[in-house]
Amino acid sequence: MINSEKEQATIGFRKATEKDIPSILEIEKESWMSVYPNEEEGITKQEVGERFVDNTSSTEFLRDSLQDTHNLIYLIEKDGGIVGYVHLLVETDYNDIVQIYLSPKHQRKGIGSAAMEYILKTFGDSKPIRLQVARYNPAVQFYEKYGFLKTEIPQPQGENWNILPSGKVIPIVVMERPANISL
Repeated sequence: MINSEKEQATIGFRKATEKDIPSILEIEKESWMSVYPNEEEGITKQEVGERFVDNTSSTEFLRDSLQDTHNLIYLIEKDGGIVGYVHLLVETDYNDIVQIYLSPKHQRKGIGSAAMEYILKTFGDSKPIRLQVARYNPAVQFYEKYGFLKTEIPQPQGENWNILPSGKVIPIVVMERPANISL
């Protein structure tokens, strides 16, 4: 348990199970709907919402990830409720933050910082840590506070999380936190 400085609440983390998939998908949808529509990029709420019409592939992805020992999915809980989750992937040469989502009503309250501290403790600092984020997502500045740097590393081939059903592509940046640094 971690006590948040901004809120007088205890934040907890626990391994997700298959029964948590509906909650995970709901938090993901809430987060996407609040962040990914972007007028400058021509990405509408409707286009983002279309991504969540059929959750079959997302459910299968989560189910498969929960069975794979290289994937670590933790729920973030506050006051007995699920407020977010993190999905981590242990790779050979680096570690990957696949997803980190908080319910929009729980953002900017210190919970994201508690989650990042948990992630950094879980991964340690022996390997670089990578993540992908929408170029226009305010979280870019949050990650920079934790030592993540924008890179020229391209999005890995075959990944398509940022392609909407309409075919529009959410522009991303790959960020990396070098190994053996401390803040």
